[in-house]
Amino acid sequence: MRAFQIVIDRRPLRAVPPAFAALHGVVDVLVDGTNVTARIGQDHALPLLRDLAYASADLACGRQKRSTLRFYDQRDAWALGLERVGEQVLITVFQGGATPKVAVHERAVQGDALVRGVLQAIDEVIGGPGASSPIGADLAAARRLLGVSAWSPAVAEDEPVEIEVTAQTDGPITFSTVLRLRTQPAHASGAPEVERNDLHSLLVKAPFRYRVGEARRELSDTYPFLIAEALVREAAEVLEAWEAGRVLNHRVEAGGVFLTTRLTSDGALALSIGGPRTAGARRANTFPALPVTGFVESVVAFGRALVRPLVRHDRAQHSNLRMRAFRGALRDLADALREAVREDAKYNESPESYRAFASATTGPATSSDAWGGGRLRFSPAWQATVPNIDLHSTFLFGERIVVGGAREMACIDRASGHVMWRTQVERGASIAAPSGVLRVAADGALSHYQIETGELTLTTKLAARTGGMPAGAVVNAPGLPKLVVVSEGDRHITAVDLVSGEVRWRHALGRGRSFKVRRAGRLLVVSSAETTLSALDVASGETVWRVRDRQRFCRPATYDSNALFVVTGENSSISRHSEVLHSLDPWTGVTRWKQELPASRRTLGAPLVAGDSVVVVTHDQRGLGFVTYDRESAAQRWAIDPGFAPTTSAWLLIDGVLVVNGEHGEVSAIDVRTGATRWRQRYEPVVEADVPRHLDPVLRSGALFLPGQAVHVVRPNDGEMIGTVPTDLVPDLVRVDERCNVMVVEESGHIAAFTAGAKLTLIKG
Repeated sequence: MRAFQIVIDRRPLRAVPPAFAALHGVVDVLVDGTNVTARIGQDHALPLLRDLAYASADLACGRQKRSTLRFYDQRDAWALGLERVGEQVLITVFQGGATPKVAVHERAVQGDALVRGVLQAIDEVIGGPGASSPIGADLAAARRLLGVSAWSPAVAEDEPVEIEVTAQTDGPITFSTVLRLRTQPAHASGAPEVERNDLHSLLVKAPFRYRVGEARRELSDTYPFLIAEALVREAAEVLEAWEAGRVLNHRVEAGGVFLTTRLTSDGALALSIGGPRTAGARRANTFPALPVTGFVESVVAFGRALVRPLVRHDRAQHSNLRMRAFRGALRDLADALREAVREDAKYNESPESYRAFASATTGPATSSDAWGGGRLRFSPAWQATVPNIDLHSTFLFGERIVVGGAREMACIDRASGHVMWRTQVERGASIAAPSGVLRVAADGALSHYQIETGELTLTTKLAARTGGMPAGAVVNAPGLPKLVVVSEGDRHITAVDLVSGEVRWRHALGRGRSFKVRRAGRLLVVSSAETTLSALDVASGETVWRVRDRQRFCRPATYDSNALFVVTGENSSISRHSEVLHSLDPWTGVTRWKQELPASRRTLGAPLVAGDSVVVVTHDQRGLGFVTYDRESAAQRWAIDPGFAPTTSAWLLIDGVLVVNGEHGEVSAIDVRTGATRWRQRYEPVVEADVPRHLDPVLRSGALFLPGQAVHVVRPNDGEMIGTVPTDLVPDLVRVDERCNVMVVEESGHIAAFTAGAKLTLIKG
């Protein structure tokens, strides 16, 4: 007979709460004289004793076959698992969390001994001076219940089933195990009302076997589920690092096995597997130069093979949060592997119609009018306050200004500042449409508000975007349907008709995190921070062409005059791969050329196209730099090292000149053809706290408006100051109309409008 005993040490470890003043102490659980728990702290000892009494009563009368009790020692969270098997109770003590540890596994004790041990411990506690306290009364109630719960005779138990779990793969590495499982009864009332994290039911001790090439090894007394969890986490890290071109070196311990993964600079994977230390030494086997995709495929196969018998012999696993999280991680890893190895590039063999449409709709290039002599004067027109203003939801529509907030949207008359209408909206993102504002809520609801009256004229329900706020773009060009294209759910791009409100098409993409859409004639070019760049037909949503690359398309594409330019790379300074600039035929998807960008530098934004030059903005810890390539030959024309401008800068191309507006009040203009600095002006420095959220230069009527400490108006060809907007607000957002009237928006919620006076011009006699 296995003896069960609970020892209570009443010596106080520290000051205790008043409720425990007479009942302080720590608890040890002993089986056959062996301590199977850590010393349970005094704040949790007596509640654990109470829970143990209730759990023993349930096991005694057969209401439950398995129970898990949570407790804490002085530092960590632990669990005491009880499972009835015949006349015995198997005791397991383990630590949960992301990296579980098992201290005791299925130590057997007779059921009646368990009941007697708990009763004796409670009698010792409630017989003391603290019996009248609330915790003492609670223990007394638990003791009465356990006292009338006689240990019922055991029902004949099914013999454990031995199941061999083998990952069926053709790769060079496989994992396997042999499980002995006890079939658990199904829930009599169907699906449970509460889902719980039940790691106890997954702690099956079994050998872990692995084969690499012709080498076969076995580690005994391990916990395959814990090993599978660690393998899935490591495989996800290895696959992501391999795609990103990063070096990786990880070491973890799980389920009695040590795993070490090393990803070298050339993408080769070295895997080390070893058991626990024996006599101060650990035996480990290292396998160098494993294929990354083969390793990940084997991990997925082993995880799926392990899940099937666990769920089949214990239907409660369907409501086990730990199992659900593991199966979700398996699905994500399988999807990531499928995306990494997929070879589904597609080229358009009939590009004529798309090319002809673009040629017919492209008008002649026009340059901005050069500013002549004279200066601009500005006078205040009106001011307004909008609480919780959203800069990205503030638009200028002709004579009206639409200002979006967290819960409200308002329309203001541009000339007088009077509020024309306001309406309540859900929290979300706003998109400017030809006839109003589209609002995409966090739950996926798409609404259209008319610009004239603020009336809600269109509502469509889409799937919520779980990876952040949805992105959208409006299609409104002659010969094309009037659509808004938005990201929907986790992996879809959806087109909604702006007139009828119906969903015209829905296209499934990969595991995109950040969708970026650019229109090229009748095509929508979509990148989603994955290794795929797709071109969709605007009208039908069908894939016209698709290209794949080893690196991710993290940047938006740029279309210009029958050419498409895009950068691939990880945008991480620890990536071993340089980013690459691609030139594509926008109608067929054929790559015209690739150009590797300078190492150790990362790009910002989309490529800039000016005539026969393509400019890529780069950055490192020193600041911004620029590299320019010939549009046709990909030959490098000139480069400016990072540090030319602060990293927090904005830029604008104006007739072959790149104007860069920095956060410190310095503005520069670079000739795109030669890389020479046309002019460089430093206006008053900006206090760090007053740096505008948006530094984007605005060009109107040949004058350049530059947000900074104030809004400076300069002449683009030489940088000469021709005016200043007299505002005390931080110009976080600047909007300028066709008459050079200026609206300044501060993120704090203040708006100020300024009217441009008559232009002063010197007339020579």
